[in-house]
Amino acid sequence: MSHYGISTVVTTAIAIISLSFFTNYLTPADFGVLALYAIFGSITSNFLSVGLSVATERFYYKEKNNPDYFSTLNTSNLMFILFMFCIGGVIIWLFSEHISVYLFDSKISGDIVLLSFFGGCIAFIYEYLSRLLIPQ
Repeated sequence: MSHYGISTVVTTAIAIISLSFFTNYLTPADFGVLALYAIFGSITSNFLSVGLSVATERFYYKEKNNPDYFSTLNTSNLMFILFMFCIGGVIIWLFSEHISVYLFDSKISGDIVLLSFFGGCIAFIYEYLSRLLIPQ
């Protein structure tokens, strides 16, 4: 079995095991908080990336015979995304309590809002870099 197959099996096993934990110990309200946590980070990181991950993937096929161009494009896109995440992180850090009150009706603390944003950014960067490996 390849490394890809093993990682799929392990990921699925963790999801099944954690599902039994979640259903035994979390209330429906806790599931809602967990969903808000995941959605906020995902939406903000995708919004701040302005679709550059898709553009990078598109230009791979257009410029696959010109690796220098693709390398320059990929590096500049990644640096811009990281810059936008830093700017967004500062803004969310400054207004995390307000976001918690006005957007989530204080169901999620400001610290969780900030943690959700950083989790979404890390997940986005992982997905971005993983997508670069697919066409190769």
